[in-house]
Amino acid sequence: MSAKTSEPKTKPLAHPVTLQTIAHYYEAPSAHPLASPIPKGIERVEVVTGGRGWVDIDGEWIEVTPGALLWHIEGDVTIARSDWGNPYRCINVQMLMNRRELRRRAPRLCWWRDLGEIEHFADVAIRSHVDDSFDTDALLAYVYGRLIFQARQSERADSHEVHPWPIRQALNVIETRYQEPLKIRQIAAAAGWSVAHFHEVFQQHLEASPHQVLLQRRLRRARELLSSTNLSVKQVAAECGFSTAAGFGHAFRSRVGVTPRVFRRQATGR
Repeated sequence: MSAKTSEPKTKPLAHPVTLQTIAHYYEAPSAHPLASPIPKGIERVEVVTGGRGWVDIDGEWIEVTPGALLWHIEGDVTIARSDWGNPYRCINVQMLMNRRELRRRAPRLCWWRDLGEIEHFADVAIRSHVDDSFDTDALLAYVYGRLIFQARQSERADSHEVHPWPIRQALNVIETRYQEPLKIRQIAAAAGWSVAHFHEVFQQHLEASPHQVLLQRRLRRARELLSSTNLSVKQVAAECGFSTAAGFGHAFRSRVGVTPRVFRRQATGR
């Protein structure tokens, strides 16, 4: 919900030219894997689906469990230790890149929190990869795009964790109650601070006022509804916590640049 979310946190993407391998790897019990450094021009992603392992990141052994998404580039070393009684298993995706600079395009370690989605992703990707009749360019776009998407989702979720607990409480109130006629004093109360102190600390951490972040959340939902439903503008305004359609229209145009009706027409083509 931060005003900083529009700023890229990673360098521009260089899309891979080849999806070399995608497979489910199972480490043997009572053994450690053979750690392999990533060669030049290669990116490898390990998505842990079960068990427990460890990876060396900057000299520190980090435990990885189901949902861990490890994005390796040239010079990195893959998972190198495994729990002998509960060996790790992972989806292993290796891609040949079209640029050879050592640039990290995703966090070295992030999390894919929906394990059911991982299972579905693995099933679709592996079946398509071994099907010689399937469009390889389409599969490459799907696999790389989905992995990058999950990495960005993890970054977004993790960005809130750096804030103090009262700020996280306030963000949670905004996220779950933005549809209500929510007042800033109610959000401040959830944080346990006075309105003045809350406003000062909130602005300091998010570089935006509580009102701006609340409005940003409401307008994001409004764009979703305008793009995906046939609700009237008045209904969208009510669904997103605006007291009047006129106030909604003014806020939408001021920040999005067009009226809700024009936005819908541009988004839907109708």
